[in-house]
Amino acid sequence: MLEDDLKDTFARHEDLVPAGAHIIDKAASTARTRRRRRWMATSAGAALALVAAVVAPVAARWAMPLREEPLIPGIQQPAPEVTGRPLNFLLIGLDKRVNSTAPVRADSVMIAHVPADRSGLYLVTVARDVLVTPSPGTRGKLAETYALRGFPATAAAVTSLTGVTFDGGATIEFTGLKKLVAALGGVHMCIDQVVRSEHHDRNGRYHTSTSRDGVQPYVYRPGCRTLKAWEALDYARQRQGLPTGSYDRDRHIAQMFRAVLRQAKESIDLTDLATLDALTDAIGPSLVLDTGGIAVGDLAKTLRPVLDKDITVVTTPIGGYHSKTIDGLSYQVMDDNSKDFFAALKADRAADWLADHPGSDWPSK
Repeated sequence: MLEDDLKDTFARHEDLVPAGAHIIDKAASTARTRRRRRWMATSAGAALALVAAVVAPVAARWAMPLREEPLIPGIQQPAPEVTGRPLNFLLIGLDKRVNSTAPVRADSVMIAHVPADRSGLYLVTVARDVLVTPSPGTRGKLAETYALRGFPATAAAVTSLTGVTFDGGATIEFTGLKKLVAALGGVHMCIDQVVRSEHHDRNGRYHTSTSRDGVQPYVYRPGCRTLKAWEALDYARQRQGLPTGSYDRDRHIAQMFRAVLRQAKESIDLTDLATLDALTDAIGPSLVLDTGGIAVGDLAKTLRPVLDKDITVVTTPIGGYHSKTIDGLSYQVMDDNSKDFFAALKADRAADWLADHPGSDWPSK
């Protein structure tokens, strides 16, 4: 049964979820000495911290400081007032394989942009195979930069590529995201193209590769419906057999983030502590958040109303693949349209640019 498969998956990751009492004790003992606000999603509004740098916890009950090093180096301290200015956060999705010693790559990279007028939210994907210069005289793919050099170097590479500087950042492991979707009872998504699963057969059973095993894959067909947790993650992460491969996958991941973000806001009762604790346990161990020194309460108060506005997904490079081969290796590169868009984003004119370039975004659904 699908439910049994899902339970087995959660059981294999049970040791990643710390006891709630331990979290509270740890938070209490370290809160007095923290110098910078870096948070796990262990607060009453943890489910809304899916896109952690955008939706800070609301009505926080506790917070757990993490490593001393910041995710985003060089942020002004103390942080400027959050009202009246645009905010940009770098979000990285991680696919940390169980029992694997291989470096963890960035499975998805997104810029979350909130305009100064708080008129909406933009989730802008950056192709993980895009050509970047992690340091002078070097080149590589964005996903490799995270694996070899970590979050600060990845943030610097994205800034060098796009011109966008960041007010904070976050990482989230997909195991935790799957648990969050399960805790929400699934997520309502609009599937935009036929997607055949490489990892689940027509009955929902997991396979390392359905094509190699010669079984009929699970098929996602266009239309809007509520997806179970395993379906949502499986759909969003498929790339094989799609017209533009990882480019399509990046768009689907961003669409899933948008859908979960909305569902969390609409369905969570912030007065139901039992439900909030369950959501906290589901997502907490998998999410790391750097608010750039902005108080979580201030960030939540400023950003929560944004979720009532449009959430627009933009996939870059805009318009599809733009490849370049260097020394026998293929990279994606930013086209002129993408460069123009990032210049507009930096200047807080994303809405104007998209209005002048219809078809470049994926509107709210």
